[in-house]
Amino acid sequence: MPRRGILTYHDISTVGTPISVAPDTFRAHMAYLHSNGIRGVSVDEFLTAVASGDNAASRNLMAISFDDGFASVHDEALPILREYGFTATVYVLAHKLGGRSDWRRLGTIPDLPLMGPAPLRACLKAGWEIGSHGLDHHPLTEGRPVEVARQMRTSRAELESLFACPVYSFCYPYGAFTRDHCVAARDAGYRSATTIRVGYIENPLVRPFAFPRLGMNIVRTDPRLQQALLKATVKGHAMRFVKLRRILTRRPHHSGEGAVPCV
Repeated sequence: MPRRGILTYHDISTVGTPISVAPDTFRAHMAYLHSNGIRGVSVDEFLTAVASGDNAASRNLMAISFDDGFASVHDEALPILREYGFTATVYVLAHKLGGRSDWRRLGTIPDLPLMGPAPLRACLKAGWEIGSHGLDHHPLTEGRPVEVARQMRTSRAELESLFACPVYSFCYPYGAFTRDHCVAARDAGYRSATTIRVGYIENPLVRPFAFPRLGMNIVRTDPRLQQALLKATVKGHAMRFVKLRRILTRRPHHSGEGAVPCV
């Protein structure tokens, strides 16, 4: 049985940034999942199925998530997922809809267009889930409790009002969070919150506001290694792959993120 977890993507394009996965590579990833009897679903659907305890319903599910809401996700990923009957969760910034990824706190962050309401509604129509990534990508660890609450509560309220759908899932900007932020996410009405720590999910009732994920861009833009990463991830060897890549590339370990650039 494949290991269960949440696959993470950002930009799906040939731009070649550290957070990009080419459309052909993304298609190959989805084809591999499909050929192995694995169905890609939204984070909330995945967690609900796993929490039900019904192994028959959840054993072949893998959640798919996209951070930031890049326009390429609608243009490239949506048709591919629709082709395989998959869905996903897209974590968006309530005050950046239709804008650009201009926060640029890290040198790896590209300036790319973000989805506006119309493309996001198309994702919803296809069965996707919209999650919150905050208001403007400000790191929660640099804000006072009142600002953290505003980022979580206001973004959720505005997204629910705009799209007339519940928003149950939160993703910490930059993956930066503390125990207090987990409590804040729970109090804001979310069912889950995701990080950029690398790991699988065996029991969704354990630390639901600090879920690890499985980043698909840790090998940058090499499609062969990205495909090898997905295969290793499905077989339960994601952490070994990450450690090996870190040794081979001699990249430092980034606290809390498992060497995954996150924006």
